[in-house]
Amino acid sequence: MNANTPGLTWKYAYSGDRLISVCPPASATKCTVYAYADGSVYRSGVLDSAPTSYGGWARARARRLPAKRSRAPA
Repeated sequence: MNANTPGLTWKYAYSGDRLISVCPPASATKCTVYAYADGSVYRSGVLDSAPTSYGGWARARARRLPAKRSRAPA
Protein backbone atom coordinates (compact mmCIF):
# COMPACT_ATOMS: atom_id res chain seq x y z
CA MET A 1 0.00 0.00 0.00
CA ASN A 2 1.26 3.47 -0.75
CA ALA A 3 0.06 7.00 -0.04
CA ASN A 4 -1.89 7.13 -3.33
CA THR A 5 -3.90 3.98 -2.59
CA PRO A 6 -7.07 4.62 -0.60
CA GLY A 7 -7.60 2.60 2.56
CA LEU A 8 -10.48 0.28 3.24
CA THR A 9 -13.79 1.99 3.94
CA TRP A 10 -16.33 0.68 6.42
CA LYS A 11 -19.92 1.82 6.04
CA TYR A 12 -21.90 3.04 9.05
CA ALA A 13 -25.65 3.66 9.06
CA TYR A 14 -27.52 5.71 11.66
CA SER A 15 -31.12 6.37 12.56
CA GLY A 16 -31.00 9.70 14.34
CA ASP A 17 -28.16 9.35 16.83
CA ARG A 18 -28.33 5.54 17.00
CA LEU A 19 -25.95 3.29 15.10
CA ILE A 20 -28.06 0.72 13.23
CA SER A 21 -25.53 -1.13 11.05
CA VAL A 22 -21.85 -1.51 10.23
CA CYS A 23 -20.72 -3.08 6.95
CA PRO A 24 -17.16 -4.21 6.19
CA PRO A 25 -15.32 -2.90 3.14
CA ALA A 26 -15.60 -6.07 1.07
CA SER A 27 -19.30 -6.82 1.58
CA ALA A 28 -22.61 -5.00 1.78
CA THR A 29 -24.35 -8.19 2.96
CA LYS A 30 -22.17 -9.22 5.91
CA CYS A 31 -23.19 -6.29 8.07
CA THR A 32 -23.59 -6.18 11.81
CA VAL A 33 -27.05 -4.85 12.63
CA TYR A 34 -27.96 -3.17 15.92
CA ALA A 35 -31.43 -2.91 17.46
CA TYR A 36 -32.54 -0.69 20.30
CA ALA A 37 -35.46 -0.66 22.69
CA ASP A 38 -36.75 2.21 24.77
CA GLY A 39 -35.85 2.21 28.43
CA SER A 40 -32.79 1.91 30.57
CA VAL A 41 -30.46 -0.99 31.33
CA TYR A 42 -29.40 0.57 34.63
CA ARG A 43 -31.67 -1.62 36.78
CA SER A 44 -30.62 -4.89 35.12
CA GLY A 45 -26.97 -3.82 35.26
CA VAL A 46 -27.22 -3.21 38.98
CA LEU A 47 -29.04 -6.50 39.59
CA ASP A 48 -26.50 -8.40 37.47
CA SER A 49 -23.74 -7.07 39.72
CA ALA A 50 -25.36 -8.86 42.72
CA PRO A 51 -25.70 -5.83 45.01
CA THR A 52 -26.75 -8.05 47.92
CA SER A 53 -23.17 -9.29 48.09
CA TYR A 54 -22.03 -5.74 48.90
CA GLY A 55 -24.44 -5.60 51.84
CA GLY A 56 -23.06 -8.89 53.14
CA TRP A 57 -19.51 -7.58 52.84
CA ALA A 58 -20.40 -4.41 54.75
CA ARG A 59 -22.08 -6.36 57.55
CA ALA A 60 -19.11 -8.73 57.84
CA ARG A 61 -16.71 -5.80 57.97
CA ALA A 62 -18.82 -4.08 60.64
CA ARG A 63 -18.61 -7.19 62.84
CA ARG A 64 -14.79 -7.11 62.66
CA LEU A 65 -14.42 -3.44 63.58
CA PRO A 66 -14.47 -2.38 67.22
CA ALA A 67 -17.49 -0.44 68.31
CA LYS A 68 -17.00 3.31 68.60
CA ARG A 69 -17.26 4.54 72.14
CA SER A 70 -18.65 7.92 72.87
CA ARG A 71 -17.20 9.81 75.75
CA ALA A 72 -19.16 12.16 77.90
CA PRO A 73 -17.67 15.63 78.11
CA ALA A 74 -15.45 15.99 81.17
